[in-house]
Amino acid sequence: MTNYLYENYIVTLAEKFSRTIDDIMADYNFEYGHEFEVTICKSLRRILPNKYGICRGHVVSSNGEKQGDDIIIYDQERFPTLRAHDKDEYARKENIPIEAVYAYIEAKHTLNPDSLVKSFKQISAVKRLIMERPKRGHFVNDPYINYEPKRMGIELSKEYPQYRNPVFCMILSRFATNTQGHRTDNPQEICDFLQQGLLSVERFEYAPELIVAGKSNFLSVGYNPTGVEEEITPTLFTYFDSTKVEYENLIKENISFGIALAQLLSAIDWIRLDKMPWIDILNNAKGEI
Repeated sequence: MTNYLYENYIVTLAEKFSRTIDDIMADYNFEYGHEFEVTICKSLRRILPNKYGICRGHVVSSNGEKQGDDIIIYDQERFPTLRAHDKDEYARKENIPIEAVYAYIEAKHTLNPDSLVKSFKQISAVKRLIMERPKRGHFVNDPYINYEPKRMGIELSKEYPQYRNPVFCMILSRFATNTQGHRTDNPQEICDFLQQGLLSVERFEYAPELIVAGKSNFLSVGYNPTGVEEEITPTLFTYFDSTKVEYENLIKENISFGIALAQLLSAIDWIRLDKMPWIDILNNAKGEI
């Protein structure tokens, strides 16, 4: 058995997440629709630090354009939602300003060829809208001060976005199918399905960072400047040049949920959101814009 860092932290994380899903599903005996999204929200709430809010709903721009319909992770310390009930109730959907969003997750009970394509489309639309928000520079300490110091020979990593407030997007499924669309627990069959699925997905400008297909399979994004498969560099975020984005199709027995959570935690820890749109909201209400 492979031993992972911090006394098999990734294994413990995967087991805790999977066990939480199983416990909730056993209590309510549902598989599809919004109930499964609620299950994922509750499972994430037991894992993520409290500074991160979790809800179901839409990301929305200042002009009212909405995208998305699944799970949003946002900055609840600086942007409280208008939810009228307990924070751990996820039945009601929220509208979260694009400025407050850390991550968006497409939750699927079973990932199949159709839902894979639909999820890519949904994530591409969500990312496109969120990318309209102002970019926060690498050297900005206070977003309310318009100051970007000279880089003085500092070279930014080419494997990371050139700004600090990208958004992390993921497709997360409990189960997956084979190439014929039949649900399976066989990791190699799921691997084949994912490989075939990538061929049927359009080359969207904005793609998900991670696709998790059951407890042992996932597609992990990488940066490939040369086009040679062996030279893929794993990254936290999809590269801004979509022609250089590739996926590694990996099998890791029973720990894909742990890997997904670790990458999610790593990504949102790296993100530094810009200022919230309170001034725009205030001035708009006062009739000044």
